[in-house]
Amino acid sequence: MIIIISGLQDSGKSDLAAKLSNKFDFPLISSERLRARLQALGKYRLKDKLFIYEKMARLAQQNLKSNKGVIIDAPFSQQASRDPFIKLADTLSVPIRWIFVNTSEDIFKGRLIKSGSSETAFKVLKTMRDEFEPFVGRVLKLDSTDTNIDKMIKAVERFIKQD
Repeated sequence: MIIIISGLQDSGKSDLAAKLSNKFDFPLISSERLRARLQALGKYRLKDKLFIYEKMARLAQQNLKSNKGVIIDAPFSQQASRDPFIKLADTLSVPIRWIFVNTSEDIFKGRLIKSGSSETAFKVLKTMRDEFEPFVGRVLKLDSTDTNIDKMIKAVERFIKQD
């Protein structure tokens, strides 16, 4: 099974992905960690992003040979970034579950401030939110707060059991 956790920076997706990885004992593949490892932080042209997503799909394929599932943590803001995982799930005949994590503007801004980001970063992320391409097909949409991680995990558990 491929479990995709998507959403913008500071939406709560990485916290959810880490908790799910521990709960299900699935490896976690994070776009930010991979970018750091490949010294690709700050490279966000479409070509650079798609390179990272293709690399993550290859890592997922390797992990699925020895694991029942894998958790993928990345924004997935464009359909082109989703396509390698759709193709992988089809090729391997494994289920794929799409989860989109969002948060309110107030919480989003508070998290940015807490992490030391500037007002400019908030404006950039707001633009990214506006440009986020809608998902095609079934997706679980979760609203993250600072206190509902357990509720989100239960929603994911119910969602991944569905056919």
